[in-house]
Amino acid sequence: MLCAPADVGGGLVDATTFLRAYTSRVTRHTTAPAAQNGIQTSNLLGDLTIDRKSAPQLLLAPSAVDPGADPPPPAPGSHDLDHYRCHGTHSVTAFPGGEITVQDALSPPRTLRLTKLLRQCSPVDAQGLDIVDPARELLCYRVRVPRGESKHVPVLGLHTADSFATGRVDTRKERELCLPTRAVGACNRHGELCDRAFDAVAYPTTHNAMSNAEEGWLGPNQNLSITHQLEAGVRALMLDTWYLAGAPVLCHGGDVFPCDLTGFKPLADGLTEIRTFLDRHPNEVVSIIFESYISELDTQVAFFDSGLIQYAHAQPAAASWSPLRDLIENNSRLVVFTDDGSASLPWHHYVWDHAWETHYSFAAPQDFSCAKNRGSLANPLFILNHFLTNLIGSPALADMVNHNPLFLDRAMQCRTESGQLPNFVTVDFFDIGDLFTVVNALNGV
Repeated sequence: MLCAPADVGGGLVDATTFLRAYTSRVTRHTTAPAAQNGIQTSNLLGDLTIDRKSAPQLLLAPSAVDPGADPPPPAPGSHDLDHYRCHGTHSVTAFPGGEITVQDALSPPRTLRLTKLLRQCSPVDAQGLDIVDPARELLCYRVRVPRGESKHVPVLGLHTADSFATGRVDTRKERELCLPTRAVGACNRHGELCDRAFDAVAYPTTHNAMSNAEEGWLGPNQNLSITHQLEAGVRALMLDTWYLAGAPVLCHGGDVFPCDLTGFKPLADGLTEIRTFLDRHPNEVVSIIFESYISELDTQVAFFDSGLIQYAHAQPAAASWSPLRDLIENNSRLVVFTDDGSASLPWHHYVWDHAWETHYSFAAPQDFSCAKNRGSLANPLFILNHFLTNLIGSPALADMVNHNPLFLDRAMQCRTESGQLPNFVTVDFFDIGDLFTVVNALNGV
């Protein structure tokens, strides 16, 4: 199957790059992607809820086409198409059907009738090429030509070239129409979380997230970098900001140990890592909780320099928190808190106006309690500090408290005692122990 670029009313962005379809199946030793139910989609036809099947059907590859000779395959960066993996679907809500006027590179303008939803195609990494636009999916529909409408004139012997192969194809008739689509099937990795308000979800959270062994920090609180924490499933980061030689940096213990001794990273660089993650994962919501020793102006500059500001959510005072789905659809997928009481920017939220926390200076497991430290119990967000404090980070201490049943028992105890869901479940060395198991249990997923 060859998919030609088509104009359905908004003009052709790229008239030369096609999509070539290859049959796709899961090999014996590969796990098929999970089926997904209740995916919310939106395109020019309107909104539709669909269920996606597990086994992939097709792989679409960007392809060059020439009527007379073998062309070179499309060069990366010369177009904005991805490789797409396609799965069979069916619509949960009523399929709208209808007719649509189409003009493609191989035929004159004509009307096609949409008769059935066939498949959802999602961008994938393939042939070592990164995803160009992770938020753009395709919904593909079976089409037929209405009576009285001119039919496609077959074109024979087209030369094609893509990242997999060169070939020759003949066109016969229009069979499918694929439309760019926004799809939200899972929020923070779970479909069950999409319609829950931000303050009704628990998030795996890392204490002193910037201080990590992977990048050579001394006395780190985490093993992995910010990027790898996020890729592993962490969704909230506690970050400390200081000045080093007048420049804002991420650093821990700047009042005790010099930042250039223990480790530092320019603030804008650390925020760029978070922006890159959000760029690549359009259905994820991330939070930052700053312990700030720099000005709000310098914080703002770093957000603009990194490009992260585009994702910042501004929570109106006294308003209810939106569901994760709304944050994702509005692309305001970053929630920023700070302990700077002078914070005034609409997206730079003073944390103790919104949250309360347990104590963070426990020396031994038997010292743990659910008593309030900072913030008001009337605030909707609950920070559960679950780590032991020493002068520097300690994997041995994390290993003492990050495992169940102690970890889960404490989380559930604090939920019962406070009557509130622990939202930010905060640990040192998140990759030791059962953080994700505890958070999933709190979320009931």
